[in-house]
Formats: sequence, structure tokens, C-alpha cells
Amino acid sequence: MAGSMSSAQLELIKTVVKDKEIAIATDNDKDGNRYAIQIREFSPDAIRDIPKNKDWNDDLKEIHLMRELMKEENINGLEY
Repeated sequence: MAGSMSSAQLELIKTVVKDKEIAIATDNDKDGNRYAIQIREFSPDAIRDIPKNKDWNDDLKEIHLMRELMKEENINGLEY
């Protein structure tokens, strides 16, 4: 079912993360927010990192593009 984790998924997460520090890194959208809430229900101290864009892959693509642009500008003689 889209938009929520199954009870089996939640139980697996609870088992794996028991007594551990949790960092939630879900997408920056409605479902990602819902997943973070579900995880915080059993781990209220969990921290959440939110991507700047819709998801982490988009953030990584943006970082890669910026590095390529900086490399290109450096090749053309611009200094930082």
C-alpha cells in the first residue's frame, strides 16, 4: 500500500534499530513525511535529515552537476 509501511516492515525496523541511534533519511514528500512520523512513533529521538530537493538522488545529481561546472570553470582559468 502506497503511503504507509506494512506492519512487517515496521516490526523489522524496530528489531534492527533497537537501542540504536536512528537517522531518518526519507524523501521530502508526503510519503517520506508519513514514514518519518511512523518511525518516530517508536523512536521519538530519531533525527531526520531532509533532502533539499524531492529526494536524495536529486540532491546528489545537483552536487555532481555543480562539481562538474566548477571543474569546467577551473579548467577555463577561473580560480576559487
